[in-house]
Amino acid sequence: CNYSNVIEKQVIFIVVFFSIIHWFAWIGVNANEERHVTRVTLLNDPYFLGKVPKLNYYENLGSYYWSKNDYAKSSYYFEQYTKIDSSNPRILGNLSAIYTHLNNDKKNFWALKRAAESNSKNPGIFVNLGVAYAKYGDTTNAVANFYKAISLDSTRAKAYANLGSIYIKSKIYPLAAEYFSKAITYGLSDPLLYREAAIAHFFAGNLNEALKYFDY
Repeated sequence: CNYSNVIEKQVIFIVVFFSIIHWFAWIGVNANEERHVTRVTLLNDPYFLGKVPKLNYYENLGSYYWSKNDYAKSSYYFEQYTKIDSSNPRILGNLSAIYTHLNNDKKNFWALKRAAESNSKNPGIFVNLGVAYAKYGDTTNAVANFYKAISLDSTRAKAYANLGSIYIKSKIYPLAAEYFSKAITYGLSDPLLYREAAIAHFFAGNLNEALKYFDY
């Protein structure tokens, strides 16, 4: 038996399997999806799966269990993926979201840092990493990550809001006022945010702006 042919057949089977699941769901046939998934999990044999097929295998099963809100199983398969390749920022971002659902701050922090180190282009990764650093009291890295998020997306409202919170706590009111205003401009509308913007503008000496935000 040719080894490369075996791998090719396994990859084709996995792709066909997930296509069949989606097709049956679309036409409304009451297929036993869990039974088919169980069969596919039996393919996890190093002899049959090379690196790329195994990565696809783990990603597909991780995504499948994510769609079922089974975060424990989803994390297991994505973690197996990272044991082979821990530099894919998309997979690391998925893991971060899963760890958030599992309330695992330590692993979430690891996934976010690894995604950032892997040159993620997702500004949300850097916003969340900044929040994580802030929770640990590391405002220097928190600020750096919020600015990184803004460099990737200049309209990232949550990055501006978080910068405003850091600067108002540090009594750097002009910057706090500027960033709170930008957070509101780019779509955030929490009443507390308006209050913080008003206070920042008041202490920055922008009385008209302060009154405007107090009126909201």
